[in-house]
Amino acid sequence: MQSKELAGFLNYLRQAEEQARIAQTIEQEAEAATQDILHKLELEDVPYHTGAKLARMLESIRKERRTAKDCMLVLKPLIDWMHENKAVVKGLERVLGDMRREEKFQQNRSYVQKTKVLQEI
Repeated sequence: MQSKELAGFLNYLRQAEEQARIAQTIEQEAEAATQDILHKLELEDVPYHTGAKLARMLESIRKERRTAKDCMLVLKPLIDWMHENKAVVKGLERVLGDMRREEKFQQNRSYVQKTKVLQEI
């Protein structure tokens, strides 16, 4: 089925949008967690071992944030293109529907005789 290639591409576009949304949420949550840790260190008298735990936690959170931000930056050109070319993406979705209909028709194809030429055999 030739429509699988186009379906795969359109599915990739949808997944890219979803990945970007997830990455943005992760980045925002990591930013909020970073601020929580920094304000705790700034405003409270934190014991040495607690400070060390917070530092390790901050390192982990910042790495998670960086990974999410990098993912968003990589996907941004594609997401921007998709938004600028919504009509093209919709057109490809219609083309996919047309291809699938034709493939389905071809799978269930039958022929009705138009003449009586084969009745003599």
